[in-house]
Amino acid sequence: MHYDIRHEAGQEFAELERRIEELTPEIAPHVPEVTALPMPDRLIIRIVRVPQWMDLWERYDEQLLASEIAELVPTASEIEQARAAKAHVREYHRGAAIGAQTVSYYDEQPSVVVLADNLRTAGHVKVNGVNTDYVRNMLAHELTHVGQLTAGGTPYRLLVHTPFGSRRPFTERDWFFAGEGYAVWAERQIASQIHGAAKSDKSLTSPSARPGSSRWSGSNIQTEVLDHIVSAAAAGAVGGVDHRRTVRRYRAAGRAMEEVIGACGVQAVNRMWTRHDLLPTDAEEHDYVAWQRRLMGLAPQIHHGPGDFAAGVIPGVGTRSVAVRTPGR
Repeated sequence: MHYDIRHEAGQEFAELERRIEELTPEIAPHVPEVTALPMPDRLIIRIVRVPQWMDLWERYDEQLLASEIAELVPTASEIEQARAAKAHVREYHRGAAIGAQTVSYYDEQPSVVVLADNLRTAGHVKVNGVNTDYVRNMLAHELTHVGQLTAGGTPYRLLVHTPFGSRRPFTERDWFFAGEGYAVWAERQIASQIHGAAKSDKSLTSPSARPGSSRWSGSNIQTEVLDHIVSAAAAGAVGGVDHRRTVRRYRAAGRAMEEVIGACGVQAVNRMWTRHDLLPTDAEEHDYVAWQRRLMGLAPQIHHGPGDFAAGVIPGVGTRSVAVRTPGR
């Protein structure tokens, strides 16, 4: 695999670039080994500032909206709803302390975007160095998302990104719960391979789980939960998003995927990236056995209903992201 690290954030983040260049070859080979997911021949990681990232998303959203309108021919009302949802996501991005994100801009291969200034604000990038523990966790999590998007291709990308969910099948399925829970599980497994047994949820409050620790905790909630807000004053709702609720979903998703993969095997679970009928329903978030039976072919599949994506009910839709944690929180 060729690693294409693109440093676009300025010289002040040169040390972050160096660390990412150093750690990517360490982490990347573990992703297909743990997950059995395919990886691209060329892995792109872009180190940018928040305004650059926002600009990328704005241009991508406009292009995607235009292409989906041309293909799906939605009504004027649906287009209006889609634009409102896009504005909601844009406001979410302004308030969310996202440290990294995996995306497929413009139907290209998946790439990881690292938001350097958010990492600096959260204390992971300082004058005297970079929090290597955080970067390891971030890469393990995000490269798993690269594998998911590589396996699913354009159909999965559109499932996740389309602004017209009611026009495409299975968008009402909880791809967020499945995708993020899977990445949480993979992050823990990779940590276990590299540094021994992974920590439990309790590691969130232990010294080893805190940024700056000399030991990589491998916590399944250290890097990905959106409780990691840059400002302590923003611990509740930011941009209309209740991050505490999202924290609970990440924790539940990670535990669910650990149980489901343990019961079904990773190969059976990986079918959901191309067989979207195998993605969990909302009810199956709380009934793992029913989902496991469908994954193993022991229960009939559930036909899809209208999607709810256009209503903008899932904050941060169209993203695969890792949030940043502020030291001392």
